[in-house]
Amino acid sequence: MVYFYLIMFLIVFAITVGFLERKVRRRKKTATEALYELARTLECSEYDIFESAGRRWNFSQEKIRGDFKDYIAGNDLPYYIR
Repeated sequence: MVYFYLIMFLIVFAITVGFLERKVRRRKKTATEALYELARTLECSEYDIFESAGRRWNFSQEKIRGDFKDYIAGNDLPYYIR
């Protein structure tokens, strides 16, 4: 009888884990996660992406550095990075 309950528990556990894994995979990435993934794909840092985007928008280095500090402090991405 104990084996029956153990087997039932394992079946329910496996179904639950499978359900949760599928749910996590379907979840939309946040902008921060997308930035991190892009930096890893391009083999550069997140700051390099800030600099590149900032140059395209003709922003000063001070603004880029300030925005990057704000990003590091609170994961707040500026509009030109999104």
